[in-house]
Amino acid sequence: MKKTNPKTEKVALRWLQYSNKDLENASYLINAKPDSFALVCWLCQQSAEKAIKSALTLEQIRVTHIHDLDSLLDMLPGNWIVKNEHTDLSKITGWSVSARYPGDWPEPTYEDATRAKSVTHSIYGLISAEFERRGILLGDARGG
Repeated sequence: MKKTNPKTEKVALRWLQYSNKDLENASYLINAKPDSFALVCWLCQQSAEKAIKSALTLEQIRVTHIHDLDSLLDMLPGNWIVKNEHTDLSKITGWSVSARYPGDWPEPTYEDATRAKSVTHSIYGLISAEFERRGILLGDARGG
């Protein structure tokens, strides 16, 4: 495990805070606005992506402009539990496009939205737990 400097930790925490906000919004919308399943799925994909990018930042691995969650997870060192718990995130990755644009695919359902939220909550939880294990205080990044 590399020792991170405070500036790196601060940037990583910002990624995690943005992840948390997306997850909070998805959690609110899934019950408050029943016609928002596509938005919920997209917010979950965004939250998962930002959480993984927070971990990459903490590891001082250059964050790339890709949205494939499995590819991003593959960039993490093997000691991150999230890599072992989530080995196929292709369905969540797919929401980065199919939940935002019309196309030849079915509209997201309540079941899709609740599954996306559950998986994303797990990703966020595992990553934030690793931050805490390393002694990094989450502050506003906690929640979801």
